[in-house]
Amino acid sequence: MKKAVSFTNLEIRSYPYILGDHPECKFGAPVTLGWEHFHQNETTIDLYETTKGPKRAYCQLLIPAYDRRQMLLAKGISRQDIREAIVESAKIKHQRKLTIFLLEYQFLDNLIDNINRLKRKLKRKH
Repeated sequence: MKKAVSFTNLEIRSYPYILGDHPECKFGAPVTLGWEHFHQNETTIDLYETTKGPKRAYCQLLIPAYDRRQMLLAKGISRQDIREAIVESAKIKHQRKLTIFLLEYQFLDNLIDNINRLKRKLKRKH
């Protein structure tokens, strides 16, 4: 018995951009998608496949910092909230870099712990 899966319809939803906290945003305020969709469109898979555009390159998916800022301001997000998000994103980015740096030396911490355990064990035997 051959198993098959097929689809006929799909639902396309639109979500709002909101102020984000992603630390990989290199410049400006990060944006993310909100949870609540505001538009929904249902179509057949065949129609979608024939009308969709070509796959976009990675660089075409990036939103410049100025555009992100304008999008957020147009949504009524204050300049202060945008500045705070930029600062928070930078803090998270710094913490990640510090963690990566310290992970390189984790083996030393483990080695010291093992030596200290061995010393305590030897002291108990004597």
